[in-house]
Amino acid sequence: LAALAQGLAFPALTGRIVDQARLIDAPTRERLETLLAQHEAKISDQVVVATVSGLGGTSIEDYANQLFRHWKLGQAKSNNGVLLLVAPNERRVRIEVGYGLEGQLTDAVASMIIQAAITPKFRSGDFAGGIERGAEAIVSTLAGGTEWQERVKLRDNGGGDDLYDVLFFFLVMMSIIIVLVIMSNSRRPPGGGMHR
Repeated sequence: LAALAQGLAFPALTGRIVDQARLIDAPTRERLETLLAQHEAKISDQVVVATVSGLGGTSIEDYANQLFRHWKLGQAKSNNGVLLLVAPNERRVRIEVGYGLEGQLTDAVASMIIQAAITPKFRSGDFAGGIERGAEAIVSTLAGGTEWQERVKLRDNGGGDDLYDVLFFFLVMMSIIIVLVIMSNSRRPPGGGMHR
């Protein structure tokens, strides 16, 4: 009802991959279908990948939430659905997670997957590769993998990029000091005595 009130038009749920924006090539689609089907058969979580041609003037958070409900993803009792939504025209990505999986796929982990797995591929123009990498990260996390939780912990504990930034700053400062010392020494007359 909310979607109708806002005039949002949702694509039909035709399978585990709904590629309205046509970002996914046939080989990638086939691999994704296999990955998501095997995961659902093994664990029962329903992961759906969707690309849309537009968000209808609303935020990706609102659109993803309403699309998730419209499609009724996951099992009703366990609320174990996940939606990976890509809106290329607005340059937005969202991972919408059912309540039953929020303990495993937290907001922080979802954000890390978007930032570290999906966005770098998108920046290089590889939309299909970014979507596949994101889906793999989601499935791995739901299957019990801890890679993305560990990345979040590393970031929160001041590791990762922050550590590299500090080391880089230190090396730059040391290089400047060494150059200044060398230049200072080169300006002194040889021997320190009188010269013509």
